[in-house]
Amino acid sequence: VSPEQVAEAVRSKKYTHVGCIHHETTAGTLNPIEEIGAAVHAADPSVEFIIDSMSGFGAYSVDLEAAHASYLVSSANKLIEGVPGFAFALGTRAALERATHARSLSLDLLGQWRGLEANGQFRFTPPTH
Repeated sequence: VSPEQVAEAVRSKKYTHVGCIHHETTAGTLNPIEEIGAAVHAADPSVEFIIDSMSGFGAYSVDLEAAHASYLVSSANKLIEGVPGFAFALGTRAALERATHARSLSLDLLGQWRGLEANGQFRFTPPTH
């Protein structure tokens, strides 16, 4: 899908979020996340752009500002070759402040961030590695 096609879809219907796979391993597709994010932002600046870079982060350059990305998610055990099972999310403070709730208790980035800001503690058992 081209950045122009994504922008057209965003202009044609109201969306709150657009997600994009950075590097899709099965097909070997490397999506132009900066161009797609810029197109989404130009079409509707209120749309949150989320990048899944599970198989790209650590191998390919990622400019979150150029991509107008609200969040990027990845895993340490892929190209970073870190601890298996450790996933992380990079998000802008502005995106977190705009958030209102999560549909999942364990994946509640807003709740986790608020807890860390309030008392410096993890909401559940902290990481040990």
